[in-house]
Amino acid sequence: MLCEVIKFSQPNVAVLKTAIRRQYPAIRSSHVDEAIAASFGFRTYASMLAVLCEITGSTRLMVQIDTALLQLRVEQLGYDGPMYPCCNALL
Repeated sequence: MLCEVIKFSQPNVAVLKTAIRRQYPAIRSSHVDEAIAASFGFRTYASMLAVLCEITGSTRLMVQIDTALLQLRVEQLGYDGPMYPCCNALL
């Protein structure tokens, strides 16, 4: 399932992480980072961070969160149960 299209920026990634951590406190912080990166199509958080660090304030890079990829990564990290992240936290 795809969520809304959002601007790919450090503040938006931080808001998404906060929303997921609030909704799923049992998931470790670093695992949320990895799942968010996967939801944007990155293999690792480090690779996503490298792109985020290159984006300037005037850059308009838009992305769509893929909750299926997020769910898959969370399951790969050993967590059970469906996730329904708060995509609307970014709107």
